[in-house]
Amino acid sequence: MSGLECGHRFCVSCWAEYLTTKIMSEGIGQTISCAAHNCEILIDDATVMKLVPDAKVRLKYQHLITNSFVEVCVFFFTFFCQNMVLNK
Repeated sequence: MSGLECGHRFCVSCWAEYLTTKIMSEGIGQTISCAAHNCEILIDDATVMKLVPDAKVRLKYQHLITNSFVEVCVFFFTFFCQNMVLNK
C-alpha cells in the first residue's frame, strides 16, 4: 500500500495502473491528482517515478513535464520580458 499526504492509500499495482493511464492515454503529466474521487492533491514527481515500474511510461512522463516547463517559460518570456533574445 502506498499513499499521499491526503491519507488516501491504494495498492502499488493500482497506483501503477492509474498513473500509466493518466500518462499514456490521457497525456497528463504535471497535474496528476490523487486517485481518490474528488481529491485534488497532486502527485509529486518522485512519487510518480517510484510507483511507475515501466521505463517507457516514466520516460513519457518526463517528456510531458519537460514540455510543460518549456511552455511556462515561453509564456513568461513572451508576455512579461521586454528584453527577450531570440536565436535565429
